[in-house]
Parts: sequence; structure tokens; C-alpha cells
Amino acid sequence: MDPNSSTAVLAKVDSGILGQVQDLFRAATRNIRARLVNRSGSDIPVRMAMCELATLGSVMDRLQHQDGGAFVRFELFPGGQAALMVIQGPVLFRLVGLLLGEDPEGKSQMYRWRSLTRLDLRIARRVSEDILEGLTEAFPVHAKAKAVFEMVSASPRVSLSLERSATVIETSLDLGPPEDPFGLVTVVIPAQAASQFWPREVLRRSEERRDPAVGIQRVMPLQVSVVAELARMPMPIGKIRALDVGSEIDLGLVREVKLRVSGQVVMTAEAGEQDGVRSVRIKARVSEDAR
Repeated sequence: MDPNSSTAVLAKVDSGILGQVQDLFRAATRNIRARLVNRSGSDIPVRMAMCELATLGSVMDRLQHQDGGAFVRFELFPGGQAALMVIQGPVLFRLVGLLLGEDPEGKSQMYRWRSLTRLDLRIARRVSEDILEGLTEAFPVHAKAKAVFEMVSASPRVSLSLERSATVIETSLDLGPPEDPFGLVTVVIPAQAASQFWPREVLRRSEERRDPAVGIQRVMPLQVSVVAELARMPMPIGKIRALDVGSEIDLGLVREVKLRVSGQVVMTAEAGEQDGVRSVRIKARVSEDAR
């Protein structure tokens, strides 16, 4: 059997799965927020920041730079497939302070990288279990799904037993007040595992795409968020800690801006300015086959 055959299947993930995972996490944010309130005694807002398809290799390369964070491996059932959660160092630092009695209204101490202690990892486990329980409650009833904690580590070398080319769904949750966020919690789910939970909905969405008169017309006008993205780049945590007011980040030659809708690149554009307002000029539309 071709060793790449399984990843070839993962690469052909129906785009409807991404929408289902987005809906899942949006529904779960309220559950997660309630559990964190019960855990810490203070209100911790939770928002979905991003949800998109990626390869496992690209995700793991970026997560290698999350020094000071907690890396949680969990399993998704049915199927028992391994998945990953990463709690950023600043998020864990703030949550540890709140759970130890820090005044939620007071100014938090500035985060400084340090090796995680047993207490840090114990609190990371409790927080991750709260998030997983919130996710489990948000799954559709017919899916009979659950997410079960397996282990937590300070090391980013957490294996999911997948090839680097495997397709995964990367979702980030933004914790803390919008004006003073704590940071991100990232959840990485194998796309193959996610597709097991919504077979009927995916089939329905595929049929709607074949008939443009069905589906989208029922919900028009539909509000969506369009993100204009200049560039993405990995950066060591040491350089991030050194950033200050006036620091410059070299993004390379910015020749093209990517416009994303629901995490998917739909158009390419060029950045500019018109009448003193920042703007982008559309250059091309990206076909579904090229995404």
C-alpha cells in the first residue's frame, strides 16, 4: 500500500467540514467560558480567533516556537484519533495567577518566560479538561463524540502519529478581555477525525454547492468577516519578548495580499492607499481547486 495514500485522502477534505468545525467552536466558547468562571471565580471571555485547514508539518513548525506553553495531547472519539491543544505561555501565566487568587480587576504582572513547574502543568491539565468538556457538550447529539484528555507536557514534541503532509484543522481561541487579551489556545484536529462527526451535513453542503439556487439564497444577505493578510512568519519567542514600541518586523517583499473568508483564501490583491484610507485592489479570485 502506498504510504502516502492516507494523506492523499486527508488532502481531499470537503470544505464543508471547516464550516462545521467553526460552528462547533463558536458554540463551545460559551461552555468553555462558563467552566473557566467556575474554575477561577472570575469572568474570562472566550472568542474564536481563527479556524483553517493546514498541513500538520506547517502547524508543528510554528508551534515549535511556543516556548513557555503547555502542550496537551487528547483523543477524539469515536475513532480514538490523537489531537493537540497548545496553551500559550502568557495565557497559562495569567490563568495560574487567577487560580491562585490574583485580583482579576488588578493589573497583571508582565509575563516573562520560565520553565513550567508541576503546578503550572497541573493547572494546564485542569484548563484543558474544561476546554475539552466544553467542546464535547457542543458536538451535535447524533455524533456521539467526546474529547478525552491524555497527557500534558512542556515540550512541543507531541506526536499525533500522522505524516507531516496530513491535513489538519487548526482553530485558535482568544482568551481574556478584547482590550487586554491573555493570548491564544490552539486546537489541532486531524481533518479525517472531524469528517467522521458530520457525514450527513457534509453531503448536504456538497449538494448545495452543485445547485447555486439552493442554500446560499436562503440566508442572504449573509454577514462574513474578510481578513486582508499581508504575510505570515514564524518568530522565536526570544525575538517576540524583545519587541517594544518602535520595533520593526521585516515581512519581506510584500507583493500580494491574501483575502480570507472563514479561513479560506478567496482572492489575491495588492495593498495601497486611496484618499488617505488604507485599501486593497483585487487582482484575482482563487478557484476552489487551487485552495
